[in-house]
Amino acid sequence: MKYIFHVDMDSFFVSCERKNNPLLINKPVAIAKQYKRSIATAISSELKKLGFKAGDPIYLIKEKFPSVVIVEPNLEYYVEVSQNIFNYIKDNFSDKIEIYSIDECFIEKELEAWQNPLEIATELQEKIKKNTSIPCSIGISYTKFLAKMSTYKAKPHGIIWTKPEDIEKNFYDLEVNKIFGIGKAYSKKLLEAGIKTYRDIVNLENDNFLKKIFGKNYAGLLKQLKGEVSQEIVNTKWNPQGIGRNETFLEDDLEDFSQIKSKLMDLCKDVANSLQSLGREGNVVSIQLRNIDKKWHIFQKKLSEHISTWEKIFDIVLFLFNTNWQDEPLRGIGVRVSNLREIYLQNDFIDLFTDFENDKVKNIILIINNHFKANVLKTLKQYETEIKNLQGIKFIKKLVD
Repeated sequence: MKYIFHVDMDSFFVSCERKNNPLLINKPVAIAKQYKRSIATAISSELKKLGFKAGDPIYLIKEKFPSVVIVEPNLEYYVEVSQNIFNYIKDNFSDKIEIYSIDECFIEKELEAWQNPLEIATELQEKIKKNTSIPCSIGISYTKFLAKMSTYKAKPHGIIWTKPEDIEKNFYDLEVNKIFGIGKAYSKKLLEAGIKTYRDIVNLENDNFLKKIFGKNYAGLLKQLKGEVSQEIVNTKWNPQGIGRNETFLEDDLEDFSQIKSKLMDLCKDVANSLQSLGREGNVVSIQLRNIDKKWHIFQKKLSEHISTWEKIFDIVLFLFNTNWQDEPLRGIGVRVSNLREIYLQNDFIDLFTDFENDKVKNIILIINNHFKANVLKTLKQYETEIKNLQGIKFIKKLVD
């Protein structure tokens, strides 16, 4: 029989840092920049139990819990750990794996009648922890939706198996904002109409009301809630959705253009370095501006080509900034490149022996040379320049001799 397993890493960023530094185990940890105005990207279970959540200001967490350990985020390391986990699952459990995000995936596995899904999931959970040092929760069911909902109920570090007869017991009392796929906007409309729980949606007799709220998606939503539809597992290779950097100004808000421009350039260089180290390029560039109202305002531009060099990123960022900045003080800025793809996976032919050094060529050369820790690959133009320089040196040496 076919089963769907949803595996979700527990407090993934914190778990990665604890894997890297075991002294953090059992300590209250928040992942954040070491700035006065920074917010927590992720927090440990110790802080969650005290009512804190990701997105809370660090100063507030420190006020209420001075012993909290603040750790700077390390995206490249998290990506590496994530890929190791998914590769382990694929090699040792099932090759039918759909990567949903950096820390969760759906797995399809055929089991014999004598095999118990709970025992299989327990073994997988233990092996992931043993081989990668990352704890996880697992939901099991016969649809992706119910498997993910089961994981939500299982956290942290639990396992729940939802059979058709378990849907009511496991989920009917959940509030609508806890249902996967129903965001804040939909939840607000449902609550205003007196629809508060999973049960209320399933048992609602007025289909027209749901159709009005969810549009053409309402029928599919109802089928998911009732366990009447199951999407296929799509084998995927995870790629980060985007690479970004931001900075909040600690002391004074910035309003001097030259200072802001310099900060933006530094952020673009950081983003470009991360993209190139991961072998990625993107064609959506975004700029984030945080005004004195403390809200982030995002502006973006989609390009006809994928890029990863800081110069090209900076050109777009500067255009977006000049177009949207209202000459007002800024409390923070950010740069992000998204809609990424692997530099290697190009459909167009790349000629390394061309005089035109486009981004694709430079990026591939950079990645290969970084891998070998030496300049083993050059374009023809670079090679010719080196030869000319050597000839010039020989000519000077001959004159001296």
